[in-house]
Amino acid sequence: MKLGSFSKYQQERRSDSDRRSSGERRQSAEGAAGAERRVSGERRVGDRRIMRYGVRFATRRSIVMIEDFLDAECKGDWHVFLEGIDDNLDKKKVRLMFELEEDKNLFLERFRK
Repeated sequence: MKLGSFSKYQQERRSDSDRRSSGERRQSAEGAAGAERRVSGERRVGDRRIMRYGVRFATRRSIVMIEDFLDAECKGDWHVFLEGIDDNLDKKKVRLMFELEEDKNLFLERFRK
């Protein structure tokens, strides 16, 4: 099965239910005009805004081995995304996101063929 595809069962289940047709889901009007939930007046910055430097590549290496390297060597935050895998479950398409450009460059130096 390819990554991201749904089985026939899952497709049928999804088409049988339509959550939007059940009417209003909000329990009370308080949620819409409720108190501010932010701790400070500042807007929270999501991870995708912090992770500015990305790399996409294909590998036969273990994702765990790559994560171990990133844990040991990176100074900033990073994320690993598995974007695809071949039918033999051997070759993986991976996307890495780095907070710091120097971490991205270090990864490329070590893992570039």
